[in-house]
Amino acid sequence: MNNFILFHKGELPKHINYCFRQIILTQKNYKIYLLTDQDITIQNVEVVNINNLDVNLKELTYYKDSNDPLWRTSFERFFYIDRFISDNKLDNVFHFDNDVLIYENVNKFLNVLENKVNDIALTPHKETELVCGFMYIKKSNSLRKLCKELLDLAKL
Repeated sequence: MNNFILFHKGELPKHINYCFRQIILTQKNYKIYLLTDQDITIQNVEVVNINNLDVNLKELTYYKDSNDPLWRTSFERFFYIDRFISDNKLDNVFHFDNDVLIYENVNKFLNVLENKVNDIALTPHKETELVCGFMYIKKSNSLRKLCKELLDLAKL
């Protein structure tokens, strides 16, 4: 089974429903999770309250002076996703920004990802910059090293 995880803090944008709809229309044998701080119900989506996940980033001060929550939220999502997939022992996880629409069944290229990716595949934005437009997470512990390195960098 393929697992799709979306992440959002704060009020959900309306366009996220199109993202869910595209997953439902294009996939077979899948589960959709939404990790959020909102208390909501969405048909065909398992909503997980991030406040119930054991992720402690309160001491992180790297983004404390930022007026734009985008960067902190983008950073935090790795830790929430890591905790969730680790706790639930999920493999073959697909995560992407909630404004991305998919039009193909991911099983078309899952074999390539499973055989070529050691841990994580991320969308290249520039030669030295990756973004989560699309992210494939192979195993339930694949994000662990990345999270540790991100936390170490943020503490510098």
